[in-house]
Amino acid sequence: MVDETEKGPFTYVLLLASAPPNCNIQGHCGAGGEDSTLVWLKLDKKLAVADRQAFAISECRAERTAEVPTAMEPDDPNFGTIQVKDLPWNGDVLRIEYQEREEAPRHLIYDRRSPGAGLQIKH
Repeated sequence: MVDETEKGPFTYVLLLASAPPNCNIQGHCGAGGEDSTLVWLKLDKKLAVADRQAFAISECRAERTAEVPTAMEPDDPNFGTIQVKDLPWNGDVLRIEYQEREEAPRHLIYDRRSPGAGLQIKH
């Protein structure tokens, strides 16, 4: 869990999910760290999902990489995996720079002061 914020009648939850990038016969996605996705949930008073978003901040198949530090030692069990503790918060704002292929960097932004806005992509 990255963040939990209550605002009005809703609870907003931000999760970080990581998983192996998929089996690939050609080896394209097999040697690095895990793919990482931020999941934003808007929950009502009964904890039913009222809205949701997901965005892969690090994804091998899309050639998307996030500028977030990861464990670099191959013998570390978290090698190449983004950890919640390493996410770049600046006060109440999570701002992750990422790049896809050779495109210009973009930013994924989550502001816990306005959690209802969800995950925002800025160029």
